[in-house]
Amino acid sequence: GQKIMISIIIPVFNRAITLEETLNSIISQTYSNWECVLVDDGSTDNSLFLIEDYIKIDKRFRVFSRPENRTKGPSTCRNIGLENAKGDYVVYLDSDDILASFCLEERIQAFEIYNDADFLVFDMQTFASQVPMILKESLTKREEEDWLSNFIQLRGSWQTTAPIYKINFAKKIGGFSEEIMIFEDFE
Repeated sequence: GQKIMISIIIPVFNRAITLEETLNSIISQTYSNWECVLVDDGSTDNSLFLIEDYIKIDKRFRVFSRPENRTKGPSTCRNIGLENAKGDYVVYLDSDDILASFCLEERIQAFEIYNDADFLVFDMQTFASQVPMILKESLTKREEEDWLSNFIQLRGSWQTTAPIYKINFAKKIGGFSEEIMIFEDFE
């Protein structure tokens, strides 16, 4: 079953307005062996108070703040999350992303098939205001693309949330480069 722990890492900066929906989507996962590591990037809204409320209710949530001496930005926050993560696998989530209820379960099941892979990539849908109803049956296999060429041309074939990594691999490649300020998610 659910022995494998997944760490979900979320950088947060002034996102109280979307954060609740994001955290609720994590709580409603069919797969329950997860931890959610939130890393605050110096929020001035009530993001931290909101996070504290979730921690009171569910100990699987943890929060860290980016120290003053580290570069501001999502890459640093993701790395701080990685440094503190206890899972076997890691998923990077943004503070306005929503996980379908079967997301973690489906990703773990896929690793049972492709267990020698360092990471696997899954599809995402983007939405502006209305959250799409995603049915498992409607998910389709993607056409092959020249993934590497796309990334080199800054046409990302997927977003930060699409992959799930074995945590040792994420640590081995050194997380995210903290110097990159724009298109950092391509890295």
